Amino acid sequence: MATSFPNNRMPPLMERGLSLIELLVGMTVGLFVLGGVLALFVSNKHAYRVQEASNFLQETGRIAVGQLAQSLRMAGHWGGVEPGNISIDSSLSIAGIGNCNASWITDVKTELRGYDSESTIAAIESGQGLPSGCIGDADYLSGTDILVVRYAQPVTLVAQPSIMLRSAIGLRGVLGNVPSLGSLPTFDLPIEDGTQNYSFRSEVWFIRPCSDATGGSSASSCDSGDDDGSPVPTLARLALEGTELRQQAMYDGIEQLQIEFGRDTDGDNSVDRVDTAATINASASPVEAWGEVISARIALISRSLQRDATFTGTQDFTLAGDKGAGTDGFTVPTSEKNYLRKTYEQTVQIRNRVR
Repeated sequence: MATSFPNNRMPPLMERGLSLIELLVGMTVGLFVLGGVLALFVSNKHAYRVQEASNFLQETGRIAVGQLAQSLRMAGHWGGVEPGNISIDSSLSIAGIGNCNASWITDVKTELRGYDSESTIAAIESGQGLPSGCIGDADYLSGTDILVVRYAQPVTLVAQPSIMLRSAIGLRGVLGNVPSLGSLPTFDLPIEDGTQNYSFRSEVWFIRPCSDATGGSSASSCDSGDDDGSPVPTLARLALEGTELRQQAMYDGIEQLQIEFGRDTDGDNSVDRVDTAATINASASPVEAWGEVISARIALISRSLQRDATFTGTQDFTLAGDKGAGTDGFTVPTSEKNYLRKTYEQTVQIRNRVR
């Protein structure tokens, strides 16, 4: 006969729950497990951010030094024509910046020139001959070099009004405006067998303190309010966009650029001495000295975009070329030590001078 209980209740010994001690023990164990999971999550997230930052600075540095190397290799390429045999079309129209005017932009005889690092852009202008007004002082990162290269680049289609070099190989060339897409310029050098059309390039490479100059108090130059209040050092350039010379942000996170130049002083196509831009610019004949340059060693530092509070870099960086602002090496400011950094160096032959 089955035993029945009033109100469907179980006997007292079968209604046991958790005691307070058991509950506290269970909660404590659960907190330990949850803490371990959170610690693992935070650790993995931090490792991901570090890896992401490392990937960024490596990729950016590699591409940046590669782009500079490519421009240097192209320096002095004029489609098989000597610079002295290139004339300027009488109707040529270019909008420059400051004293980087049309005649300076189209100075094909100065196909390569560098300017050594100084504390201000004004010091470079007065001491080394950089035309004034090209780069504003607020847009120049103190202690970094400047590089100027000019060349003609093969082109198949022109998407906008631009500047073109037409060359008759081994004879002469003419530099002038291309009016529009699909049009060819009407130079005094007719299109015939042996003539080629090239896009004209005039580039000034430098480091500026910010990436996006429109975010701060000034919409046209770098200040502390740019890049959401944390200005990012950036490899930039002055280059022709159509028929106007404009400033272009190229690669974020590049905070140092130094270059040294190999010179062939006896004409045997081998480097006889290595100089900084300041040494060459201070020589008795800078034009002749720059004409002797047949190689360049580029050195730059790529930096992560985000700070890492768990990392504090203490090392100084010794770079090829002039060490920046008269110091021996690049010393990271105390306020900037929480960024990951990597150096890149590459030696480039100025191939159009040794062929």
